[in-house]
Amino acid sequence: ENWDGQVWLSVGSDWVASDRRLTLQIFAINDAVTGEPMASTDPRAIMDAYLKPRTLRVPRSPGGIQIDGPSNEEWWRGGAITDEFFLNRGAGRSDARTTAKLLYDDEHLFIAFVCDEPRRSKPLVQGGSIWHDDVIEVWIDANGDGETYTQIIVNAANAHVSFNERGPREIDITSGVYVDETGTWMVEMTIPYAQLGVSKPKSGETWRISLCRGRPAGAGFNTEQIVWAPLQTDGFNDLANFGLMVFE
Repeated sequence: ENWDGQVWLSVGSDWVASDRRLTLQIFAINDAVTGEPMASTDPRAIMDAYLKPRTLRVPRSPGGIQIDGPSNEEWWRGGAITDEFFLNRGAGRSDARTTAKLLYDDEHLFIAFVCDEPRRSKPLVQGGSIWHDDVIEVWIDANGDGETYTQIIVNAANAHVSFNERGPREIDITSGVYVDETGTWMVEMTIPYAQLGVSKPKSGETWRISLCRGRPAGAGFNTEQIVWAPLQTDGFNDLANFGLMVFE
């Protein structure tokens, strides 16, 4: 709409000399468009969206949650839901959509992930180090001190490991993974407050949290670090920029 019909081209070279010339040849103009038009996004708009502070208001669970992998059950529809995931440090958006859902009760924090995968028929699990698999990660800084945390990693085969600021620490969580026929994989988990060393949260209490996804390289794409919080480091260990989780 309101396009003036002009196209501006800019060509540059690192090798400049008086006898060098660049030639532009136009093969056709005004040919009919045969495919779908492509729309781009201003990188500044992506960065502005990435840097926006994140807050999730997490409601209480209605009860009866089954941890079996699929997260399309009725109870999740009333949870806190976000798909505001970006490539780490605001490098763009992945074509693999990620959605997270959260609920809580008197004893547990419930978290579910839906990890769409348009490029693979099934998630990658290589049988070695979990770091090289399709994984999701949850980082929790319950006291908000920016120094202490719990990190939980679950891969697409439902293997999980956990850490705190001192190193490996086994956290007794319950998790389930489901992979559908399109390659989309889902994770459900319960995290007991007792395993985090905290009491049940009160209504209005705020924790700091980061929700992440590791997507190993495949045909046509490189390894991706996909994050919800606006992290500013190459890894996920950036507690200063975690998002907020408010218990309703």
